[in-house]
Amino acid sequence: MATVSLCMIVKDEAENLPRCLESARGAVDEVVVVDTGSSDGTPEVAAAFGARVLHVSWTDDFSAARNVSLDAARGDWVLWLDADEELVDPGAVRESVERAGEVSGFLLTVVNFIGTDTPGPDAVANPSLRLFRNRPEHRFSGAIHEQIAAAVAATGPLGWCPARINHYGYLLRSVLKKAKVERNLGILERMARENPRDSFTRFNLGVEYTRLCRWEDALREFQAAFPSLPAGLETAYAPVLLKNIVLCLRELGRYDEAMAVLRDAEAAYPDYTDLTYARGAVLLAAGCWSEAVRAFRECLRRGESGQRHITELGVGGYKALTGLGFALWRMGDRQGAAVSLAEALRQEPRCAEAACALANVLLDGGMAPRNVAATVAPLAKGAAVRALAGLFLERRCPEEALAVAGGDRVVRARSFWQKGDVAVALNELEGVGTPEAAWLRGVFLAAKGDSAGAVAEFERLRELLPEHAEAGLAFVGRGGKPSPVALGDLALLLAEGGWREGAVRAAELCSDPVAAGDVLRRAGLREEAAQRYTGAWLAGAELHAEALDFLVAVAKEHGMVEEAVLLAEAAWQKAPTPARCVRLATSLAAAGRPGDALEVLREGGRMFPYAETMELAYRAIEIARNISQVSEESGKRG
Repeated sequence: MATVSLCMIVKDEAENLPRCLESARGAVDEVVVVDTGSSDGTPEVAAAFGARVLHVSWTDDFSAARNVSLDAARGDWVLWLDADEELVDPGAVRESVERAGEVSGFLLTVVNFIGTDTPGPDAVANPSLRLFRNRPEHRFSGAIHEQIAAAVAATGPLGWCPARINHYGYLLRSVLKKAKVERNLGILERMARENPRDSFTRFNLGVEYTRLCRWEDALREFQAAFPSLPAGLETAYAPVLLKNIVLCLRELGRYDEAMAVLRDAEAAYPDYTDLTYARGAVLLAAGCWSEAVRAFRECLRRGESGQRHITELGVGGYKALTGLGFALWRMGDRQGAAVSLAEALRQEPRCAEAACALANVLLDGGMAPRNVAATVAPLAKGAAVRALAGLFLERRCPEEALAVAGGDRVVRARSFWQKGDVAVALNELEGVGTPEAAWLRGVFLAAKGDSAGAVAEFERLRELLPEHAEAGLAFVGRGGKPSPVALGDLALLLAEGGWREGAVRAAELCSDPVAAGDVLRRAGLREEAAQRYTGAWLAGAELHAEALDFLVAVAKEHGMVEEAVLLAEAAWQKAPTPARCVRLATSLAAAGRPGDALEVLREGGRMFPYAETMELAYRAIEIARNISQVSEESGKRG
């Protein structure tokens, strides 16, 4: 009978390692663990499971460490796993090696869970060569995102093993705890400098930039990776590279370029539903509702992407239904939207986007919040329940949030905070050890005037939520350099609890008046935000497009027609999008300038030929102008 060695490299994985080793028990005959400098008892944990533990120094080279484990392996086959992974169906590994024939290695599907602290519906699946014959020529290469597939494929054909690997290392808490992005960026940036034409390095560097939402940097790397694809469009990661280029272009508002890439990409990979889903997402962002509906329905006809691809789970099912629901909602078809979103929840009850969208559709249709809670909550589970409760908190409906929250003590605490009962809110958080609970406790204690208690809670956050720790400490007068994003979270929470003065105080910690306006806008303090933005603009500061959009809305609310036009023109010039084109056109029409409004819409139509919102606005303004002209002519004849 063929024997299998489990080979691993680890550092400070005492928390994760037992789950991984337990999952592989039935699949392997020996365990080889290479420790690269743990200080938390990881080697002892490995030894307790019967592993042979080797110790090597870390040299910023994953392949070097992995190859040490391969050199020590005694089995006929090697299975490699990371400590934050779990093998599902170990018996399938045994069956695969016994029936291998001439196969040199097996691909397994790795499911990478993404999100916050616990695995939810959001996951990316990719094929990965994890099981291969133990031969000297089978060795890893690459300092990071190390590869072995080419070496194994050179000695024989590859097969598929039906076992699955669940990977939990991209959950937010794990990423923060290990400073994974910073580590990866450092290695990849060095590799890119040393070999700028290495396509795989540039691709992986782009992936790390997307995790940080650095879209311009990510796009640059992805575009640099494409011309050097080692096997052209047959390269394994080429489809997802094109998909990531589209993602960056969408986030940057460059919809026409995204659509141009998609036309070629979908023709090259007709079995890759992710690209059709990406098309729907671009069209949705561009305001092309009917085209988005067609794209998402096409996803549902196609089903999930082919097994060979790196794919988001759900693009042929619940994710497409959620996108379809959004598009139908935008088109005014509330009933169709509700049906689609409810079906998305039936397929995946943990889908937070579908649960919140369904609640919003029902609320916008006039259903009472308590009835919305009673309708949507039974369809939702896990993360979707929590998101639904959060939606009610955002809408200042604490009773409905409590009804939905169940035993979620963090949500219950925020609900009582909104109701003005700080003592009960703090009591709900007693003994809850999550970073979010520590953040809430710190804010609530600060509101009570207990600065010492607040400082203790914020200090606990320094490792996992450093920006929020800085914001909290600055708020209670203990220095720090708070970021506007964390101050925005702080101000929002203070405003939720009715402490308007505290929210303004949080905004005043921003040295930049535009950033202070951002904080106040997030907190829902519209008048204060408008004052900050206006003051900054009059003082010569440059406002970003979102701030200008906000001021347009405020100007319209106050009947300041000419000011709305001026602000809308500035926003359109700074960052043209279909929505800003329509906003400027409607502002011009309201100011009695329908001809200028139509000209702006024609310009927008040339820039964004897919955006039907502009076509609808054009028709409405044209009809209004014609009616006005007819009225004027009738008046003259009279």
